[in-house]
Amino acid sequence: MKFSFGIFPRIVCLYLCLAALVIFLSCRSKESSDLHSYSKWMTRPEFTEFLKKQETEGKGKWADALEEKWENGYQKFRIAITTAPEEKPYSWLFSYDIDQKTFQAQLTENSINGYRLVHSGKSTSPSGVDCYTAVWHK
Repeated sequence: MKFSFGIFPRIVCLYLCLAALVIFLSCRSKESSDLHSYSKWMTRPEFTEFLKKQETEGKGKWADALEEKWENGYQKFRIAITTAPEEKPYSWLFSYDIDQKTFQAQLTENSINGYRLVHSGKSTSPSGVDCYTAVWHK
């Protein structure tokens, strides 16, 4: 026995597939800068100083994202700091300027210790070396 459902279900299916594709592409095209409120880009000394300042002034805050890039032969960093959850104890870790092997090892170790990777990125130095950044929350 052959069933025929007509053209309407096919049109609905096509519409749903196209809608899903549009949603997928719009999500993929968002830059991480659209999703986070970042600090300005900082040189390594500026970033180190910023992090030292956060140790004393950053109570109740945590990082949501961390990025690095190379500009005119120099590394630059920026970070998105937000208010940490108040309803539960929290902890966060971050890494920057690490190689892929170290990133993979930290990913495994931090996962075992209950941390969830919330942001990661990769940049390539002018000499072709890949550098990774990562932020974990617990």
